[in-house]
Amino acid sequence: MTIAAMTLSIALSASLLFWPPKKPPSQPGPELPTEGLVGKVVAEQSTIFLKSEERIVVGENDLILLDGALCQLDALLPNDQLAIKYLRGPDGTIKRIMATRDSSRTFAGQLQEIDSAGSQIALAADGQLEPRRFAFDGETAVLLNGKPATAADLRAGDSLLLHFRGSGADVKAERLEAKRQLTTSGVLESFDPATREIAFRTGQEVVKLTLADQCQIRLNKRSNLAGRAITLADLTSGDQVVSLTHDSHVLSMDLQRELSDVVEVWSVDRAASRLTVLLDGNQVGVSTGEARIAYQGQPVELGFVRKGDRLVIAHDSPDRRDVVAASIEVTDLVRDPRVTAIVIAQQAYDGVQVTPYEFAVRDAGLVRAALDTNARVPEQQLIQLTDQTRDGLAQAVNDFLAAHQQGTQLIVYFVGQAYVDMSTGTPYLAGRDFSLENIKETGLKLRDLIGRLEQVQAREKILILDTCHKVSANETQAQPSTEEQVRSAMVGEAVSRSVTVIASCGAGQRGRVDSQRQQGLFGIELAQALSGKADTDGDQHVSADELFRYLEQQLAGQQ
Repeated sequence: MTIAAMTLSIALSASLLFWPPKKPPSQPGPELPTEGLVGKVVAEQSTIFLKSEERIVVGENDLILLDGALCQLDALLPNDQLAIKYLRGPDGTIKRIMATRDSSRTFAGQLQEIDSAGSQIALAADGQLEPRRFAFDGETAVLLNGKPATAADLRAGDSLLLHFRGSGADVKAERLEAKRQLTTSGVLESFDPATREIAFRTGQEVVKLTLADQCQIRLNKRSNLAGRAITLADLTSGDQVVSLTHDSHVLSMDLQRELSDVVEVWSVDRAASRLTVLLDGNQVGVSTGEARIAYQGQPVELGFVRKGDRLVIAHDSPDRRDVVAASIEVTDLVRDPRVTAIVIAQQAYDGVQVTPYEFAVRDAGLVRAALDTNARVPEQQLIQLTDQTRDGLAQAVNDFLAAHQQGTQLIVYFVGQAYVDMSTGTPYLAGRDFSLENIKETGLKLRDLIGRLEQVQAREKILILDTCHKVSANETQAQPSTEEQVRSAMVGEAVSRSVTVIASCGAGQRGRVDSQRQQGLFGIELAQALSGKADTDGDQHVSADELFRYLEQQLAGQQ
């Protein structure tokens, strides 16, 4: 027992001997400021200098509140009262800086004059006869539309909120917050409906601004869409900012957007200058007004447009209601399967005995274009034959008609020269290999062509002959007028039982040309007729009777 007790005593002594000594108490550091009056703010150094000569360095995680609202460091003014709380965060100490300001020490008005040399500023307020004057100096903070500025940047008429200290003759401006309405233009680059911030490019500069609470937005001269006010959410990057008025915030802006839609025509109202089109399955009314309407780059009238045509309509109606077209491009035509047509142009001849009609190909091209574009003849039902031999022409016509036996209307137009056999009076169409010395063997008998057309099952067949043009003296006797050629082909019987034959010239007449346009008058008027000028009943289809009456009226006394 005695030995054990001694051993324990020695162990306790050893333990006390080697117990680590206590650290001496740390010396207290400099006391951090917890309150004070702002003397000066240096935002570039993130530092607040207090009037007590203490300073506060503001970290990026610190919070600043002015009269309870979050604010930036540069919003603080000299003499603002600060209360600072130090909080412990995961990255160290975080400060909460709470500032209060005597709001009664402000004056709002319109800048009347500023004397930079004398450091005096005069503000006029509503209801006051005389302006109120304040002193300022180099320490007075100046903001223009929310951005740092100098007193020299201010102008008479600017709206000012002036923060000041003192009373009586000892009043000094500490901060000048000026707003000036500016108007600019550019292109909208981006926008955020949540923050109401927009970015737009003006020249080489990208400007960012926030919309004022009562900012009015107009798009294509409209302030409402579908019965509600236009908002930022209705805008699109790339919209043209025609006019934007702002001070520190956007007060109003007018934007323009080029819109275009691919549509299908549902109906045409020429009297009211309106179209009804299908857009995304819905019927939409379109006012054509003074809009330019074009097909393949060439202007056309509203009457050219038909149900089923596809259009590209440029307009400025964001909601696609009450659309007013700026321009209309017809891109795809609905075709008229009722019509089949053959256009024959004979201008070149192998021999020298025949005087070529120099505008035959041009006239044929004009008529073919009218049949294609205006009469809407389907591509596979329209053929042009140029400078064929007699046999080649007969074969081509026969093959084409064999492939197109059915249909409502067949139109055949021949432009070139035709002659009669003086021994029999029989008329022949002159192909490329035609010879006046051997008319019977080289010409295509007109009666044979009429007979071939009579075999076609179309309900209406029209043969248009333009075969009486300027020739030499040797040819004159063999080429009477087109009307006389036709009558010679049907001596002793009606011209045709089922084919309407329209002759370009009456007895004693000869075809005339428009030297300025370098085309025949008959070809010009025929193309106009087929383009719709002859469609007197407005059914978008030119009948044989309408065609004849139009040509008779237009060419009276001209041939």
